[in-house]
Amino acid sequence: MGALRKLTRPKETEIPVTVETTVETTSEETQLRNIVYLLDGSSSMREGKQDLSSFDLATKAIENILTNPDPNAKDDMLSVIVFWDETFRGFQKEVLYENISMSTYISPQKLNQFGKPKRNVGTPLWDALKYTTDFLKGKKGQKIIKLITDAVDIPPLKHDERITGIRDSSTQLDFIVIGAEGKNALRKATGDASLGRLFEASDVESLTVALKA
Repeated sequence: MGALRKLTRPKETEIPVTVETTVETTSEETQLRNIVYLLDGSSSMREGKQDLSSFDLATKAIENILTNPDPNAKDDMLSVIVFWDETFRGFQKEVLYENISMSTYISPQKLNQFGKPKRNVGTPLWDALKYTTDFLKGKKGQKIIKLITDAVDIPPLKHDERITGIRDSSTQLDFIVIGAEGKNALRKATGDASLGRLFEASDVESLTVALKA
């Protein structure tokens, strides 16, 4: 009888499994957007040749956004600031809403609850922009200012330190001008088309589109 060959079962070896873990590169700072609607509440905005003044059109457009939340906008934080008369030591302004998520319903009742403007005292547009830039300092994420104005009686931009401050703060600036005349006046005042985007609006629908752009 021939010799029996011993069969050996191959040894099972564990193959190490490498689990790759991925770290999301999208941080809170890249997702979060701080948006400010900076609303001109001066007397020229209040005077309307039609049934609705420019200010009425603007508040209705803002109200459309406040009362129609976007569930995909949970990383968009909205603030609304209104500004009006120049004063001896500054100008009138009021923060109506601050850091409200645009994914939730917001009551629009504050839109008309602030001091009433006087007449022929100028529009402190540049000071309002400087104030809003400072307002956004220290906030994480993208910073966006959407200025809504008719650009009537705006002071000349003699010194550019306020605009330089906006650029240095990496703030996106959108000019939303109600009326073609104001658009030309604002373009001439800034003298720099690269300062920000410029929108012209004439009704609630076009204002709403510009605010969401």
